[in-house]
Amino acid sequence: MIAIGFSTASLSLASNAIGESDSQMYKAYYKQLKTLILYLSLFMMLLLALMSEKILAFMTNKQEIIEIAKWYLYIMILAQIPQNLNKIYYGFIRASKYEKVPMMINFVGIWIIRVPLISIVCHLFGGNYYLIFTIIALDQTVRVMIAMIFMRMKRVMNYLDN
Repeated sequence: MIAIGFSTASLSLASNAIGESDSQMYKAYYKQLKTLILYLSLFMMLLLALMSEKILAFMTNKQEIIEIAKWYLYIMILAQIPQNLNKIYYGFIRASKYEKVPMMINFVGIWIIRVPLISIVCHLFGGNYYLIFTIIALDQTVRVMIAMIFMRMKRVMNYLDN
């Protein structure tokens, strides 16, 4: 949840640099935010890897639920970096006058990747939790890849150099 603030921060800082027409500031903000989010992601990955069961035990005493949720958290460890990087990418994409692109990327992730694949898993494998959790992590990874490709194609990081 902490990472959600990085979306607002990236949009605000990128917009500020654009308003100042300062390309170096724009790129420095991007680099600094990306470094911070990577450290935060690594910390959260470590926390989830080491403390999942203890954290879940605070929420429920039902061992069956803890077991399912524990595996969800283990699988979501893989999605931490892509999920959190998207917060920064989306902010810079929005600031670069592509306001609707993050919404379109999310649409692709949810309606082209997540929902159809989970529907297939539910019909073919009876709703296997672990496959569903893996698809959610895959969705996050696909979204960050689309955002990275978009940023490269539209030269978002060179927005002020044009």
